[in-house]
Amino acid sequence: RARESARGILATLYSTPQYWRTLDLLGWGDRGRQLNELVRRGRWDELAPLVTDEMLDALVPSAPYEGLATVLDTWYRDLADAVGVPLPADRALDGDVATLVQELRA
Repeated sequence: RARESARGILATLYSTPQYWRTLDLLGWGDRGRQLNELVRRGRWDELAPLVTDEMLDALVPSAPYEGLATVLDTWYRDLADAVGVPLPADRALDGDVATLVQELRA
């Protein structure tokens, strides 16, 4: 669910010309223009499928909680002083989130 949510968010974000530089750098410059054209036509439901799994893998760090600290460290060690992680709605995952926070602080 989180991955599909990210797909929708990125589709909307990258339909905006101000964000196309990232797509250009990664070789997907035409995708932003396609997304923008769909928005202009009011075809919002067609945006998300234009964000491929390959694009998601390149743009969104993701992993199960037990491996997420390593992924975030790899992506952001030299770029960020802090990261935000969406909290799950399922309270049964609170222990996993607590472990993740401890790993990130270490």
